Amino acid sequence: MTAEPTELACHVTNITHLPLGGRLGVKWDHTTLPGIGNDPQTSNHIGSLDGNGNLLPGSMYSERLKSGVMSLTRVQPNTFKLRILRTQEIDMGLYVCTVSAWSVSTQGDMVKTSEYQSSPVTVRWDTKRPTLNVAAKRIREASVGGSTFEMSCTVATENLGEAGYSVLIQSQESLQSNVRTIMTLSPDNVLQHGGATDPNRRDSLVLTKSGAAEFRFRLAGVQLSDRGYYWCDITAWTKQQPGQAWTKATSAESNKVRIDFQENGIFCEDVYGNAKSQQHVYS
Repeated sequence: MTAEPTELACHVTNITHLPLGGRLGVKWDHTTLPGIGNDPQTSNHIGSLDGNGNLLPGSMYSERLKSGVMSLTRVQPNTFKLRILRTQEIDMGLYVCTVSAWSVSTQGDMVKTSEYQSSPVTVRWDTKRPTLNVAAKRIREASVGGSTFEMSCTVATENLGEAGYSVLIQSQESLQSNVRTIMTLSPDNVLQHGGATDPNRRDSLVLTKSGAAEFRFRLAGVQLSDRGYYWCDITAWTKQQPGQAWTKATSAESNKVRIDFQENGIFCEDVYGNAKSQQHVYS
């Protein structure tokens, strides 16, 4: 399935007439399934191992082979393997291995003498799109001016493996007004303040990762200008392997939590009316 490892083996049997000093090489080819991805069905050369064991990557797979996300290996003299660390939807399709026999020429070089192609093997699975839901709730209620407001945002996922999350704390004065970004937290835990944040109040704002799938936002010293709705916009990111760039998987917004000042004080409420329309899942 998507994001899981895949391994294919090419086993050579009935080896005859391989001269002394002869060796075997292999070539792997992939043909996409119709209707997978945005491109028409195509065939591409993944890569090969020649008689000396040199890796010759195909142009479409060169980056994945060099990074180690995909590998071609000889595990026994007559067995070759193709491994994909994190399988993608575009990896579904037909796979063929072509085994070549190599022998030493009179000049001492390795030359290809024959090739034998396997029957195609189909790799396919039912794709399930990753989904993300975010629920916001009030932790601390700002009951008087100058007090502290705090809310948490909890993430629930489906069909998503190990992931990192980026968080945007957003607000708007009313449901019809412009959206402002208060703070952001990257999947690498880099914190930034949004353009709507007053530089003099940055010390009053805190955004932290409080659990594996939970984030907390705190606003100290609540003022009249803080009235409005607050929520989390969270994106899930994945990596093919450590050290590589993040790839966006899916994102969603939480319900909105309201801070409102009255003449006799302050009250906060969680806005759940029509909540279903406020929680979006992108695929």
